[in-house]
Amino acid sequence: LRTLMRSGPLWSAVGLLFLVYVSPGFQTPLYYYQIDTLRFSPQFIGDLAFVGGGLGLLGAGLYGVLCRRLNLRPLLPLGIACNVLAALGYLFYRSAGTALAIEGAAGLFVTLAELPLMDLAARATPKGSEGLGFALMMSVRNGALALSDIAGSWLIDQRHVSFFQLVWLNAGTTALVLLAVPFLPRALMDRSDTDPGRPSTDTSIERLRSSSGVMRPSRNLSSRVAAARASSATTRPRGRSDASVP
Repeated sequence: LRTLMRSGPLWSAVGLLFLVYVSPGFQTPLYYYQIDTLRFSPQFIGDLAFVGGGLGLLGAGLYGVLCRRLNLRPLLPLGIACNVLAALGYLFYRSAGTALAIEGAAGLFVTLAELPLMDLAARATPKGSEGLGFALMMSVRNGALALSDIAGSWLIDQRHVSFFQLVWLNAGTTALVLLAVPFLPRALMDRSDTDPGRPSTDTSIERLRSSSGVMRPSRNLSSRVAAARASSATTRPRGRSDASVP
């Protein structure tokens, strides 16, 4: 816990994740807009989710290519911009045809927005606390998403904000997060997946070195014990032969 509390990169990443995900969301308002206004059937809403998931797989493959050539300095702003574009697409969410196109594009863009943030979270975890640090950041992400949906639903229900006004608000507040990206530590932003100096690589090397360092003293100790036994075995007959001489 002390390592996590003292980790500046970890808390920088936590802050950025919270700002990105806490923007007033429209996931629940979108569902009621689909049902009450556009009269979509539950089956068609499931088809929309299937299309978005399929394009999301394409986005994951595309990010796998990009992350090998670029570091997080351009990838994070690009991901946030993709999130903004995905949100703005819902301004044209007026029919079944536009819904299919928008959900497909959103699946692609949201994946390209999500993966750089997950990459940042993985790199920001301190050595020796990788699992706990990443779990902490995912907890912050999930909590921010819940607050985002609650805030968006409250704005529509209590403040009578329209669905499209909520889309504008979500896109605008997400775009403001771009102002926080330059304040992230350079150690996180300037490394790519092909950089041999990545924290994960350093951690693996240190573990190998430490494990080999632990084995060496045990081998030296074993050799010393074996030498001591051999020495005692050669001296004992001499003592007995000396004692037998009158």
